[in-house]
Amino acid sequence: MITSEQEKRIKNYLLGCGLAINIMLEIKDHMIAQLDELMFKGKNFEDAFDEVKKLWEPELKPARMFLFSAGRMPKIQKKLISKESNIFWMKALLFSLIVLGMFIVLAKTMNNESFSYFYRAYYILAFAVVTYILISNYKIFIIKRKFRHHKIATSQYLISSIFTGLLYNLLELLSFDDRPAKFYENINSSNHILYVPFLWIIVANGFLVYGILAFLNYKKEVKTVENFLKTN
Repeated sequence: MITSEQEKRIKNYLLGCGLAINIMLEIKDHMIAQLDELMFKGKNFEDAFDEVKKLWEPELKPARMFLFSAGRMPKIQKKLISKESNIFWMKALLFSLIVLGMFIVLAKTMNNESFSYFYRAYYILAFAVVTYILISNYKIFIIKRKFRHHKIATSQYLISSIFTGLLYNLLELLSFDDRPAKFYENINSSNHILYVPFLWIIVANGFLVYGILAFLNYKKEVKTVENFLKTN
């Protein structure tokens, strides 16, 4: 059986590799099971630990975080984050295309003034919803600050995009170039269609939805490690 001191060594080793706490706890459990098996066969802890570390070495070796990032993280963590990120982006893109389609249909069926009101109201609502989500979950930021030397969960690497999305929405609300009217005129123009307004809507909503999904997933991941956070 593993002693509490030995378990602490495993935990510190994994955190030292750069793992987020939620992934560290999962891998720690796997390591302990492997160590118990090796020690049952007669190996002492040190030899068994060295052997288990070698088994995990391919997954724990440092890999570049992002394409142009100088930072590094364990390979297994990068794979998990990439998988989460791809799912979030697909959902965000789908939502953005639905919003774009909705705006196009409304621009075709409403007059300019009504469309402008709806356009503004949508972004006011989006800004209000995201602001509410952040404020109502303020405790998460307190926990994040307390454990600032370690990432609590894998989604923590992704949640900054929610602030990018908020910024895009704020720019939309404060725009002085009357973007709703330009979008309306663009859709109803008989000459040509400019695709920049389309791209703006996709980007603005994409970052916002991606950030919301990442933040809510981060909140869920934090709950899974609550017991660890309370005792450390």
